[in-house]
Amino acid sequence: MLIIGRDALSRTDGEAILKKAKSMANKLGFVNSETGWNGFNILHRSQGEVNALELGIRFKPSNNKHKVIFLLGCDNYINPSDISTDTFVVYIVIISFISGIPW
Repeated sequence: MLIIGRDALSRTDGEAILKKAKSMANKLGFVNSETGWNGFNILHRSQGEVNALELGIRFKPSNNKHKVIFLLGCDNYINPSDISTDTFVVYIVIISFISGIPW
């Protein structure tokens, strides 16, 4: 099994690290399509980031002027300057309760 942290992928050479890690996982048999086992894992910091990846969303600001932006609990890679002033922003966040203490 191979587990790589998100911080390693957010470096300037993150794409090269991911490519090398995928290559290593395939070479060492951590991914087995015959049995359906996938031992290649990325440890993420937020559930919103995982949700976006499941939807195929990349974490790079766009130069396009968007009318609406949905932030699914993940805004780690967006600066206010990345969003035009006439854009409507919808921020969806899940509030959880741990040991009875609201967060």
